Amino acid sequence: METKDFTRIADLIDLYGALLTEKQQDIMVARFHQDFSLSEISENMQISRSAVQDTIKKTTDKLIAIEKSVGFLQQKNDLTQAIQQLEDSPLNESQKAIIKKMKETL
Repeated sequence: METKDFTRIADLIDLYGALLTEKQQDIMVARFHQDFSLSEISENMQISRSAVQDTIKKTTDKLIAIEKSVGFLQQKNDLTQAIQQLEDSPLNESQKAIIKKMKETL
């Protein structure tokens, strides 16, 4: 899996993790936030490596489907890009304060 895909899934977990089961959350966080290997996860959770792999595949598909329906990650990325473009332009102090607040909100 490429780094950008890995990062995207980690972002999806951050946004939609509450919609997953506790077991799915534990496995996905271990893999995508803590960078545990499949073997490490299977050992820690006392399940087979193939069960870990299957859960990651199914949960990743679920997260992608949710994002496709809801689109929060895409909106967040679009807003982040727009804020960056604003920051790259000449701004007064009031505008800089507004942009800072926008970044904190995201």
